[in-house]
Amino acid sequence: MPIPRSILTKGDLPDLDLRVVRGSWPAGLTGHMVISTSDQRTHPLHAFFGDGVLMRLALAPGPDGAFAWRPRVIDSPSVRLRRRLPEAFTPGPLGTNSPFGSLTAPLPEGRGFLAHAA
Repeated sequence: MPIPRSILTKGDLPDLDLRVVRGSWPAGLTGHMVISTSDQRTHPLHAFFGDGVLMRLALAPGPDGAFAWRPRVIDSPSVRLRRRLPEAFTPGPLGTNSPFGSLTAPLPEGRGFLAHAA
């Protein structure tokens, strides 16, 4: 299932309730799928180097038949600093740099994610 770029780049990262409109969803799926990416609204030069975002997609429908899509920007110290001092952050080919350190999206680490919290 491709992820529309519009839900990664426009305004606030919205909570969505997704529905199957064609075909059918496989029976018996449970749990969640977690996607690690960077916040494209911060205009990084590479997809790995914006503020970290984790997105959760429910693999089973809720009581209303919809699948919950829940994206969240990781509230790291670097995100809070960027919100206060956006001019201090400069995107570059090897990351977003600032006097406070560099930024990367969360990376898979064992059974979880490693989030850089500069």
